[in-house]
Amino acid sequence: MSLVIGTMLAAQARINSFLAADLGDGYAAALVVFSLGFATTASFSLVHPRARAAVRRFPGQLRSGQIGWWIILSGPMGILAVLAQAATVKVIGVALFSLFFIFGQIVSSASIDHFGWSPGRRLRLTPLGLAAVILALAGVVAASLPRLATAWVATGLIFAVVFTAGLLMSGQMALNGSVTAATGRPEPAGLATYVFGIAALLAVTAAMQFAGHGTGVLVGLAEVKWWYPAAGLIGPVVVLLGAVIVRTVGALLFSMGLVAGQLAGSMLLDVAWPSAGTIFSWATPIGGLMALAALFVLQRWGHHRSVPPE
Repeated sequence: MSLVIGTMLAAQARINSFLAADLGDGYAAALVVFSLGFATTASFSLVHPRARAAVRRFPGQLRSGQIGWWIILSGPMGILAVLAQAATVKVIGVALFSLFFIFGQIVSSASIDHFGWSPGRRLRLTPLGLAAVILALAGVVAASLPRLATAWVATGLIFAVVFTAGLLMSGQMALNGSVTAATGRPEPAGLATYVFGIAALLAVTAAMQFAGHGTGVLVGLAEVKWWYPAAGLIGPVVVLLGAVIVRTVGALLFSMGLVAGQLAGSMLLDVAWPSAGTIFSWATPIGGLMALAALFVLQRWGHHRSVPPE
């Protein structure tokens, strides 16, 4: 399941960049994606009895403190991932985007599991696990060398943005996992992500309009290819399945499962459907293989035995 989700994320990154280009605004693209995700998750929650009951319990659990207030951060975290896709994929290609995004996920999720910040097991890294994280970093550096050699300052800033988005993505998954553990269903976590995300987007859009900087929320929407915004349907699958998988195997192994899917999908996209800024060289598959080797080491020897969170 993690491999499938990873492949879908690679496709979503490319399509979101095209959607933002057609709308002329990354915020508009994020609003379309989040609105579609909310509509899909809400529709499923209405027809599924257990999901409907979990959603009804969620506000009371939030008010009582059973679910922490920090769940409101899940939406903005997801927004930054979409904005990073919209702004950078067309510049560096989806393969390099995926590599740096993945490395951010590895660092964040390894920290989450090591310190017991996610629900369920606490998974301390072994020295080999730490070496695997360093190997993943080496793979990212190797894959990015051709582009860094041509414009290292601008490219370095882009990579920093993508890395930060990857860091926050694993944090979002951990938050969603905690909500799923409290409610017994992933739908409240998905709805919280979309509701708080849409609220944040509307606040930013209103502030920009007030300051005289209009956004393209509606501009060009009629001309957008119908299947671009349909990519927003990928979001609910990622959120709902991710919340369940994180609870089962931990944030790190879930993120590692995403690695293979994202890398395979993104490299195929850069070969078959390249964007204007794509540079696909021998370094890209080498970096991907190093990241996959890190995945294997982490799965086999990366953790001490499970201990309860402190």
